Amino acid sequence: MKITKSELPEAKAKVNVEAEVSVRSCINLTIKISPGTDIARAYKATLSLAKKLGITIWFNFNGVNCLARPTDSGKGFVKSYMTELKSDKQFKIASAH
Repeated sequence: MKITKSELPEAKAKVNVEAEVSVRSCINLTIKISPGTDIARAYKATLSLAKKLGITIWFNFNGVNCLARPTDSGKGFVKSYMTELKSDKQFKIASAH
């Protein structure tokens, strides 16, 4: 349950809002994607969850570390994923713009 500023005394509301931002910025979540899931579908679901929770979510898909941030637009992710998948890099990261 989220409490709005109007429901709290002004000073207390300011503290709660600042605390919420600082806590969310330090949380990352790593998830597993079900086998057989398409990369575009997996990313869309992960991005939706990242936006709802306000946190960064990581998942590994065929050896590529995929990143969904709450501020991502989602554009360009599949292209980034395919580029990383085909690369010879030892550590591969795909993300959207």
